[in-house]
Amino acid sequence: MIELRNLSKYYHDNGNVVKALEDVSVTFKRGEFVVVTGESGSGKSTFLNVVSGLDRYEAGEMFIDGKETSHFTGDDFERYRREMIGFVFQSYNIIDAYTVYQNVDVALMISGMGKLERRRRIKEILERVGLKKQRNQRASKLSGGEKQRVAIARALAKDAPIIVADEPTGNLDKSTGKKILDLLKELSVDKLVLLVSHSPKIAEEYATRHIRLFDGKITEDKAIKSASTHESVKTKKPLLEEISPLTLFSIALRNIVAMPKKSLFVLFASLFIVFVFAMTYGSYVRQIHAGGMQYHPHFRNMSESRIIVARRDGEPFTDDELESFRNRALVRAVAPYDAFFDEEPRIVRSDGVNPPEIDEWQMDVARIQHASALSPRDLAQGRLPENAHEIVATEPYAVGEFLAVPADPSFYGGFHGPRDTPADEIEEFIHFEIVGITAESPTIYQRHIHFHDDFFRSDYVRLKSLLPHHAPYVELQDFGTVKIENYYLHFDDDIDKGDLVLSEHIKTAFFAGVPEEQLVGSSMRFYIENDFTGDVHESTVVVREIATGNRTQGVAMNIETLDSLYAHIGRQQISLIVRDSHDAQRVMDNLDGEVYNYVYPAEYTTEIDAILGTIVRIFQGGFSFVLLLVLYFLSYIALKNVMQARAKDFVIMRSLGARQKDIHRMNIAEMASIMIIALLVVFGFLVFNRFIRTPLPDYLHYFSVGNYLLMILVMLILSVLLAIRFNSRLFKDTVTTAFREAGDVV
Repeated sequence: MIELRNLSKYYHDNGNVVKALEDVSVTFKRGEFVVVTGESGSGKSTFLNVVSGLDRYEAGEMFIDGKETSHFTGDDFERYRREMIGFVFQSYNIIDAYTVYQNVDVALMISGMGKLERRRRIKEILERVGLKKQRNQRASKLSGGEKQRVAIARALAKDAPIIVADEPTGNLDKSTGKKILDLLKELSVDKLVLLVSHSPKIAEEYATRHIRLFDGKITEDKAIKSASTHESVKTKKPLLEEISPLTLFSIALRNIVAMPKKSLFVLFASLFIVFVFAMTYGSYVRQIHAGGMQYHPHFRNMSESRIIVARRDGEPFTDDELESFRNRALVRAVAPYDAFFDEEPRIVRSDGVNPPEIDEWQMDVARIQHASALSPRDLAQGRLPENAHEIVATEPYAVGEFLAVPADPSFYGGFHGPRDTPADEIEEFIHFEIVGITAESPTIYQRHIHFHDDFFRSDYVRLKSLLPHHAPYVELQDFGTVKIENYYLHFDDDIDKGDLVLSEHIKTAFFAGVPEEQLVGSSMRFYIENDFTGDVHESTVVVREIATGNRTQGVAMNIETLDSLYAHIGRQQISLIVRDSHDAQRVMDNLDGEVYNYVYPAEYTTEIDAILGTIVRIFQGGFSFVLLLVLYFLSYIALKNVMQARAKDFVIMRSLGARQKDIHRMNIAEMASIMIIALLVVFGFLVFNRFIRTPLPDYLHYFSVGNYLLMILVMLILSVLLAIRFNSRLFKDTVTTAFREAGDVV
C-alpha cells in the first residue's frame, strides 16, 4: 500500500517558490488502474515522480507498506525504484544504443537477477509484448510504438508491483496507443498501475479509479470500476542487495561495444594521454639511467655500453673466465684487450684494394666502438657487421664505401710526437667495408666506428692495446735507456726477429756519446714492465744499423720481436659490452665485488655534475607531474561532450534503481577498460618501436616491471578521477532534475 498524507512539493525558480503539489492525501492499493488527469502545469508529472521516488517532497509524508519515507536516503529510494517500480515514460527513456533485448536485460541486471533466469524471463516477456522478432534490433531503429512496448517489457520483466506511466500514448497513433493501454490494463490485475494523461476518456475506458489534479491539489478522486485490490506491494522474492562486480563489468563492456563511435573517441583521447605520458616518463627514466659529463680522467671512451673489469688480485683472466662473462645475461660481448677502446685511430676513405693517396690532414679521427652494442633499429641504413673487416660508421660515410687505417699499429693511433713521417709514405693499410650507417648524429671532429667482435680479438688489436700501457724499453749498458713510445716504434718485415734499427734521432738524443761502430752490432737489453703486476719481462736484441734519412725517426723492428715480449702479459683488464646504461647497471649489480674491480666511465661525474643532474631530474619529474595535470584537464575537456551525451543513459539506469555507487563503478569500469586498451596499444607500439626503427626514441629498454606498474597505476588513477568527476555531475540532483539536464523532460 502507498499512502500520501498531506504531501507537498515545491520548486524554486529564479528565487520564486512554486507549488507543484499542495497538501495531497491519497492511498493506492495493488490491483488498481489509476488514471491521473489535469491540465498542463497541474502537477500530474510531479505527482507521478514523487510516488515513484524519482523526486523528493518537502512536506507531509509518504508511506510504503506503512513505512515512512521522509527519512529515506538516496540509496533507499534507489532500492525502492529497483524493487517496486516499473517505468513507462512518454519519451520512452530507453537506451538507443542498446538492442531490445539489452534494454530489458539491463533492468534485470540492475535488479540482481541471475543470467539464466534473465534469459528465460526476457524471452517470455518479449513474446508477450510482441517484440520477439525485434529482440536483436537496435532501439534507435524502432518505431514509437515499439519503443513504448520495450519500456513496458522492461517494467514487466522486473515483475515490479507498481507501474507508473507518464503519457505513454502521447507520441503514438491511436491504434498503437490502444494496444499499449490494453496491455497496461492487463497488467493491472495484480499490480498497481498509475497512469498520467491529458485525456479523461482514457480514465473512463480503462481506469478503475480517476484522480483529477488542479494547481497541485486533488480536486476529484472517483472510483470508476471495481478492482480486486491487495494491501501489500512487496515483491515475491527479495532481490540482491549488491550488483556483482562481474555484472557491472559486463554492463560496462556492453556500453563500450554498443556505442562504437563514442568509445573510439574516448579510446583515441586515452591513446593520446598514454602516449604522451609514456614518452615523457620514458625520458625521465632514461635521464635517471644517464651518466654524467662525457669526461673521465683516465678513459677517453665513455660509451654507455662499456664496463671495464679487472681482478682484484691483479691476475689475468683465463679463457674459461672470459667465456663465463660472455654467457652472462645482458652481456653482448667481451673485449679482452680493453685499452684499445681508448685509442683514437686515423681513418681515410679507400677503394678497398690499393693504398689510398693521402696526406695527413685528409685522415679523420674516429672513436672506437663495439658493434655488439648495436641493434638493427640503431641503423639508418645497411646492416650490422658479420666479420672482422666489416664496420658500421656514422655519416658522412655511406654503405659500400671503404675506410682504411695504417696496418702498422704504431701509426694506428694517429701521428703523435714528431710528425716527420708523411702520411703518404704509409704503404700498408687495413681496409674495412662500411656495411651500415648509424642513426646517431656525428660530431664535426669525431665519428664513431663500430667494429665486429672478431676484430677486437685479433693480434693487431692486442698489440695496439698493450703498446700504450706497457711501453717497451731498450737499454745499452753503461750508456742509457730508451723508452719506446708509440711514435718511436715502427715495424719492418725486412728486419730479422731480434734485430733493431735505431734512427739518427734516437742515437743523438740518447746515445750521443757512443760511437756508431760501437753501437751497431751491440746487444741491448729489451724489456717491459707489466703495469698491472709490476713484473719485468726481457730479452736481448741486436742493433743492426743506424738508419739515415726518413726511413725511421724512432726504433724499427720486426713485429715478432715485440710480440715475443708481450707473450708474457695476460689479459688483466677487459671490457664487457652491453646494450646501454640500463643493462650496464644490472650487469654491475651482479658482479662479485670481492673478486672484481669494475669501472663504468659513462657514469663518471663530479660533485657539481651530480648536483646539476639531481636538479635536472627533479625538474623533469616536476614537469611530468605538471604534464599529468594538464593531460587530466585536457582529457576532461575532450571527453566532456561525450560523457554529457551519455548522461541520459546513466540517468535511465538511475530511474531503474541503479545505485549511485553502481553507476560510479560502472563508469569507472568503462573508463578503466578503455584506458587499459590504450595502455596495451601504446605498449605494443613501444615493442614495435624497439625492433623497427622509427623517429621516436626507444624507451622500452629502460622500463622495469615497476615502471610498467607505475604507468598502469597512474593511468588508471587518471581514468578513475575522470569518471568520478563525470559521476559527480550525474548525482548532484534528483533523477528528475538529471533527466531535464540530459535534455528530456520527465
